[in-house]
Parts: sequence; C-alpha cells; structure tokens
Amino acid sequence: YAHGGGGDCQIKYYINAKLTRPGMMNFDLKTTRPFMVSSTPMPPEAVPAFLQPSETKVSTCWCLGKGAMTLGATLDDTLIGRGESVRVGLALKNDSTATVDKISACVTEFVNWHAGGHSNNHKRKIAQVEFDLSSIHGVDKLDQAALKAVREAAAAGLSQTYEELYQQLAHGKQRSLLSISADARDSYAGAVLSVRHQLEVRLETACCVTNPSVQTIVRIGAPAPPPAVATPVLGQALPVATPVQTYLPIAVPVVNLPVAVPLSKDEKEAITTMPADWNSATV
Repeated sequence: YAHGGGGDCQIKYYINAKLTRPGMMNFDLKTTRPFMVSSTPMPPEAVPAFLQPSETKVSTCWCLGKGAMTLGATLDDTLIGRGESVRVGLALKNDSTATVDKISACVTEFVNWHAGGHSNNHKRKIAQVEFDLSSIHGVDKLDQAALKAVREAAAAGLSQTYEELYQQLAHGKQRSLLSISADARDSYAGAVLSVRHQLEVRLETACCVTNPSVQTIVRIGAPAPPPAVATPVLGQALPVATPVQTYLPIAVPVVNLPVAVPLSKDEKEAITTMPADWNSATV
C-alpha cells in the first residue's frame, strides 16, 4: 500500500492446502493460492452530507486582508462504491477583492501504516471534477467600494450570506458529477494499517492568496448489490399494485358504566339463609 523511505507495507491473504500421504517414500502434497478479500457492500440507502457554509478570511501573503469568502457544499451519498458516481453541490459568496480561478471537488485516499518501529504514508486522488465558473452564482469579486459596503453591513448585523447560501444548497442547482476510480482501495481502519477517504471542495485563487475549502469524510467500498427483481413465470399475469387505504385512528367513545345499587339488610339475609328443608348432606 505505502512505500518509500519508511519501508513497504502490504496485506495479502492466502489459502494453504495440504494432502498427507502415509508411507516413508510418499511426500505430502502442499499448495498455496492467494485470494482477494473485499469489504461488505455499501448499503442501498444513501447517507447524504450537508457541509454547512463557513466563512474564510482571504489575505495575500497571510497578512494583507482582501475580504472573505463563504463556501458550503452537499454530497448525495457518503457511502460510495468503487467505480460509482455521486453528485456534489456547492454554494459560495465572494465578499473579497480576490479572483476565483478554479472550483474543484476531489476525493483523496490516505494510506498510513505503522509496525515494528517503521511507518509510512501515501496519498492519491481517486476522483476529481471541476465546476464551470460561468454557471456559479456569487463567484465574482468585489471592488473596494463594494467591499466596504459589505463590511459595514456585517458590522451592523445585516448580512444575509448564510441564508442565501442555504437556499442555493437546498435547491441543488449548482451540482456536478464526481466519479470514483474503479481501483480505489476500500476504507479500512486496522491496528497496523488504515485507509481513509476525504472529500474536499476547494476554491483556488492567485498565488500567495488564501484558498478556502470545506471537507468531509467519505467511505469507499464494494458497490451495493442491485435490487432483486422477481422473474415472471411464462403465462402468469404480472401482479398489479393495489392501492393501500390508510385509515386514521378513531377515538373510542367514553361510556359511563352502570353502577350496581347496594343491597339492603333483608336482601342480604334472603340470599344467605338456607331453606328449612335444605339437606346439607354430601353424596
């Protein structure tokens, strides 16, 4: 997985078979074969992510302020199968005098291992897509006068940046398709080796200018199995979906139960006194 100055690390699986043959001159037969171990397939239910808009101060050479940029993003599913595609959406507002040169979304694979006093790490991009700047709302930079007005509105608490970006993300108009490489490794966390994947949406500006970004962790593994489809039998009519009637629960009416009238003294004696000709003998 990871190689270089810190050493190499690989995880391999083998199956060994041995056939024992009795007798002095009969040698045992042995063979070894490698095999692949795959992760559990991704569940069919999507687990989306909402990366809340966050503001990043933009500066040149880490000291000359140029304003701020606010960026948020959405991901349709954070559990992605190898070779599958997922849609990424974004919303931004450029309240700075810096120019946005490129907007990209990528998934980076990080491999780390540590064993026997040795360690190493490796990373690579397994998916990347660039957005069309001409179709992104809020990407244009401000002039000095507009930047001053934005700062005064923020100081007075009149800024509606977060509300605007939330509406853009909710409508899902600024989206692009991100395809995961088919040879991506499965996400894995072990005692010696770990493989993790991170999605990053990034705004790239000029040299020595801040590049705002948002990140979230995603999980890569075997694709989810296709849904099972019933095969119709020749000559058999296909089932017709029957609409399900939904009934609202009806409250049970409260009914006053009758109350028994207390017995009088004479009535109690009448039901407890034995008749004169009563024979109490038991047969």
